Amino acid sequence: MADITQPRFATGGETMQMPAIHTDEVSETKEYIAENTVRKRAPLSAGTKRALLISAVLVPVMLCVVTITYAMSLWGGKPIPDVSGKTPDVAAEIVKDAGFEVAFADEFSDDAHDVVLRSDPAASKRLEKGSVVTLVVARARIVPDVKGLSQHDAEQQLSSYGYTAIRVESIPSDEEEGSVIKQHPDANTQLPADGAITLTLAAPYVVPDVVNKSVEEASDVLKTAGYKYDISYTYTDAPEKEHVVSSDPAAGEKLHSGGVVTLKAVKYRGTELVALAKQQLKSGSTIKLGGIPYKINEVRQVTYSGANKVKANVAAQPYATILGESVFLKSRDVTLTLSFDAHNKLLSVS
Repeated sequence: MADITQPRFATGGETMQMPAIHTDEVSETKEYIAENTVRKRAPLSAGTKRALLISAVLVPVMLCVVTITYAMSLWGGKPIPDVSGKTPDVAAEIVKDAGFEVAFADEFSDDAHDVVLRSDPAASKRLEKGSVVTLVVARARIVPDVKGLSQHDAEQQLSSYGYTAIRVESIPSDEEEGSVIKQHPDANTQLPADGAITLTLAAPYVVPDVVNKSVEEASDVLKTAGYKYDISYTYTDAPEKEHVVSSDPAAGEKLHSGGVVTLKAVKYRGTELVALAKQQLKSGSTIKLGGIPYKINEVRQVTYSGANKVKANVAAQPYATILGESVFLKSRDVTLTLSFDAHNKLLSVS
């Protein structure tokens, strides 16, 4: 910064001295260029011009060469030919002629059959000569054979063929429980992916419930279910309808087809003994009562009286044999008591 001394003025004839001026600042020289002034560039050398000219000519030529040689498959691999829609044999020859190895893969189709659907890698892609190209061939979709498989395995196999509309039902069978014993449509039937398939599974034979049914009803039910049966009776003197009280095996238990179910039934004793008594007293038969023979003409009433005894009211004629001839007296009403043992043997008539 400048150091400036204040001026001093002379008085009384003194001479005036000008102050010294000191400064530390250095003036700067600046260059100013008028607006719109264009600087001139130095001219290109002959070598530079020659290099630019060569580049301008060679680059397009090189690009053209690269493009042509690539199209001629001289580098960058060979393009895979498009063989879709052709038969497998024809397609394979075309691909081999292009310099590739061939593999095949099947794919189910509901439209075209036995033709190439596509290649893998896809057509037009480039591979080195000798590379493997897989041809995907359309095959007719057919129902596979799933008999003998479990439901899970059968459904998985059908799904791998593209089938999803699967219905399952069960019927009694001696085959392994849960295995497929029948399928519809049959195996090897051509069926589109949206076609319906029914699987029939083996269910175990199960003894039906026949308790409280009559013996006749129970026997019909067991026969329908595929079983044989044996029956044993417990007799009762109470006048009730004959019915089954138990089975062995019990209802709901598994038993193979043709197995024997043993039934126990309650039977009114009177029903059986009344029938036996009527058979003994049929018209024309003879009995002895108090040592006197009687010929039965008519059975009017037969009732069970309990304790294995039956009472009967009949019209009968006493008779005697004289000189080899039967002499009949007048018919009369006779009340009889017939006694049986536990095995239905007639013990006595009184």
